[in-house]
Amino acid sequence: SPETEISETIPDIKTYKTEIVTATTNVNIRSSNTTESLRIGELKLNESAIKILTNDNWTLVKTSEQIGYVCNDYLTSSNSYIESVYIHTKQNDIAITTSELNIRNNPTTEADVIKTFENNTELEVIAKVDNGWLLVKNNGIIGYVHGDYTISILESAKEQYPDLNIKDL
Repeated sequence: SPETEISETIPDIKTYKTEIVTATTNVNIRSSNTTESLRIGELKLNESAIKILTNDNWTLVKTSEQIGYVCNDYLTSSNSYIESVYIHTKQNDIAITTSELNIRNNPTTEADVIKTFENNTELEVIAKVDNGWLLVKNNGIIGYVHGDYTISILESAKEQYPDLNIKDL
């Protein structure tokens, strides 16, 4: 009988193309998707940032220093991409910290800590990251926390009131 070749396959790490956007003028980076929100930084003319999420009028971008919102009117696609190993899914939820919790500038424990939140801090969830992290906002600070150390208000409501048939927002 013919011998069967046995080979071990190593699973590929899935990578995603993440778009790079470029500022068409000097533009403010804001803590929320409104012109009234806190200015937390600036993209200068022709500076680039990584696009995380976009909606009708605003794009959530990441620079080397921060994460924030830029009005779409002042951004253009650079037609270039970087490879990322995670994707963001837009989420509307509130997460409550279940312990003291670090907020970081990338969704990994190796990333720099921006701030440490106390137990029972309410965080606005902007996006879920496919590696268990959440992109959150609290008092104008935007960054990543690990979902294992939070309680989702949306998930809690679904469990507590199954008859209401609560949908993800």
